Amino acid sequence: QTWENRWMELILHAQHHGTANIPHSTHSPSPLSIWLNHQKWRFRRRCLGLERSEKLRSLRVTFRKNEMWDVRCMELRSFQGLANHCNVPEKWADNPALGQWVAAQRKKFREGTLSASQKKSLEIAGAGSEWSCHARRTSRRRDWHPLWRG
Repeated sequence: QTWENRWMELILHAQHHGTANIPHSTHSPSPLSIWLNHQKWRFRRRCLGLERSEKLRSLRVTFRKNEMWDVRCMELRSFQGLANHCNVPEKWADNPALGQWVAAQRKKFREGTLSASQKKSLEIAGAGSEWSCHARRTSRRRDWHPLWRG
């Protein structure tokens, strides 16, 4: 298919799933995820072209590994500014990807896989005591952190 056809397919994917960033499954990657990974590869090698790069960026396609994390953290700051809390519903209609990302960060924290800089970024974004309803409060937990405490 042509670039424009895949581009239109990516727009439809983003509208349906709330994100244009498609997980790349090594077992059975979709043709769209293969195409998107190829565009990212071309971008990193500076052979994608400005127009195509801008089109992909308009859908918030990320080209660096941690770029999407930074974008979601900024979205969380915006949400916190509007809602006065960081309890983004996991299936939030306005931004389903943000809700899923927040849930994933809570899980990563519980598993101890968030880096110190990620924890600090979440604190700066305002993720604090209001997330306590999502933490298990037991005396047996050793991974307790002020970020999640109520």
